[in-house]
Amino acid sequence: MLRVSLSVILLASWTAAIPLAPSSADDQNQKLTIKGSLTYDASPTLPSGSRAVIELRHLPALPNAPAVADQQIDLEGKQSPVKFEFTVERFKLVVGGTYLVRGAIVSEKRAIWTADDVKIDVTPSSVDVKEIALRPVK
Repeated sequence: MLRVSLSVILLASWTAAIPLAPSSADDQNQKLTIKGSLTYDASPTLPSGSRAVIELRHLPALPNAPAVADQQIDLEGKQSPVKFEFTVERFKLVVGGTYLVRGAIVSEKRAIWTADDVKIDVTPSSVDVKEIALRPVK
């Protein structure tokens, strides 16, 4: 009887020491998803090779600092609005930091359409910036 009791105690302690796989809720808490769409009036049509670039940036940022996360979408054959969605790992974010989403259309390494930056709250697991209206760069 004593052996059975010891076996049960040992088995229970081993089971408690085995880490469980993270749940999908934990996984969602470790990531931030940003989604929305870019709108633009593409008449005349966009130059060949144009792509949409959506970035998550930290403020204040150094002038040549890379984006925290970004998504690039080839616009060949696409029309406005262009939906986007990308995910960033939370460990890349500074707690209490200020973040913004920036959208543009780039052709030949220069922005040809741009928009005002959209400030976002990065505390929820998902942020929908809705529609970002682009205007031509003059």
